[in-house]
Amino acid sequence: MDQLLDAHQTVDLTKLLGALARQHRLARVYRDEASYWATQVRPDLDGDDAETIAWLLGEVASGYIISEAVREQAKDWAGRLERLVGATTA
Repeated sequence: MDQLLDAHQTVDLTKLLGALARQHRLARVYRDEASYWATQVRPDLDGDDAETIAWLLGEVASGYIISEAVREQAKDWAGRLERLVGATTA
């Protein structure tokens, strides 16, 4: 299977999801999802899993409960994952 993420991207995405899991102002369902997905990120991430993570990040980024910096990271990663998945299915 081709690698969707490189090692640096894997670390960055894992850190972002871990940070979201610790955002106490965020709804528990989002924190739990972020915590789970932080343990699942790997270079050969499945396209469906990447789409799920992109959806989660998009949902989290659409609110104003988290800091602007984290929100911008979440938006950036949501778009990046959608582009990466699109590139592998095209």
